[in-house]
Amino acid sequence: MIKRKISTLSLAIVFVGGTFLTSCKKYDDGGRHSRADNIVVKHSWKISSATDLEDNTNITSDYYGEVWEFTKDDEFLENSNKKGTYYFSVDKTKLIISKTNGGTDTYTIVKMKKDEMILNEKNEEELTLIEN
Repeated sequence: MIKRKISTLSLAIVFVGGTFLTSCKKYDDGGRHSRADNIVVKHSWKISSATDLEDNTNITSDYYGEVWEFTKDDEFLENSNKKGTYYFSVDKTKLIISKTNGGTDTYTIVKMKKDEMILNEKNEEELTLIEN
């Protein structure tokens, strides 16, 4: 009887653990959706490469010296100047930046890891950011 209870308990633990692990979806190129808030909030980022997806040209020079910061207070800063606020879509697949000038930039998160993030803006530009 005790072995059966232990076996049932073990099975339940495995089931709950498996459910938890599979519920944390991954981005296409790396990282987990469940970590989005924790990773972005804690870092400032340097744009290491940028590609114009319409003609596949390198446009990194357009972002030379640019540093983006996402604060714990949901503020978006560009080169230490507040440029707006940010938030994630409900499913954490998009990063939305509401700019102080009234514009909104929506990025699909391709990859989000502690030291690297890849964002795709409407299939027009793809930005690779690295921890600054």
